[in-house]
Amino acid sequence: MSWACGELARGGVEEAAREARRLLALAVGEGPAAWSPSATLSRYFLGRLRRLVEARKRGMPFALLAGWTGFLDFELKVWPGVFIPRPETEELAELACGLLRELPPRPRVLDLGTGTGALACALARARSDAQVVAVDCDPRALACARWNVRNLGLDERIRLQRSHWFSSLEGEFQLIVSNPPYVAREGLARLPREVREFEPRRALDGGPQGLEAAKSILAQAPRFLSSGGWLLLEIAPGQAEALVTFAKGGVGLVETRVEKDMAGKERFFLGRCK
Repeated sequence: MSWACGELARGGVEEAAREARRLLALAVGEGPAAWSPSATLSRYFLGRLRRLVEARKRGMPFALLAGWTGFLDFELKVWPGVFIPRPETEELAELACGLLRELPPRPRVLDLGTGTGALACALARARSDAQVVAVDCDPRALACARWNVRNLGLDERIRLQRSHWFSSLEGEFQLIVSNPPYVAREGLARLPREVREFEPRRALDGGPQGLEAAKSILAQAPRFLSSGGWLLLEIAPGQAEALVTFAKGGVGLVETRVEKDMAGKERFFLGRCK
């Protein structure tokens, strides 16, 4: 433990002691209660611990090392090359589920850029009569999402489809939700190492001002929203004014507003169709 903590600290990993305990638990395959400080680890488990510590020092996210991450009240399989959902997206899911519960029977819901399938699974679990369509342009992300959908027993309630935003979609939805790329291109180099080097760039790069994907969705969404339907996006702090102005410029949304996350940052754009 002392060695692991020291190595992680030298590698710039925050909360090194906590991370060392988590990696040790991962190395032995059981929770901390299953071993004692006086226990001697076998050569096999020591080797596992060393490899995990070295990978974490290089910036590999813990979720990728474990292969899983928690999301709301369930767990998701995570794969290399597929964006790992963050706590802000859990707040997005809670907002979306709140809107979903107010919709008429058998609402049709769309998750744009589903990644691991986190939002789609949360929405399907929140309301059993919801018909959820989840799309992504990346086959690897769709495969990861399909694994999670099946593992959670949601095959009958979520349809996965390859599409670049709305390109392959038809019909109307009562709710559209998305966590699109929203990092300004010049800000990519300043992201934390575990995001910059281990997350797919396509899930981060929002263009010169970070607004390309959001504006594209805003411009197209009203054609796919039923009257009174909701659009909900996760955005970066500082983008709210530009997106609200863009939405009010005639894209067909009303009741546009921005809500803050638990840290007090403007994080979620909401708009309702005419």
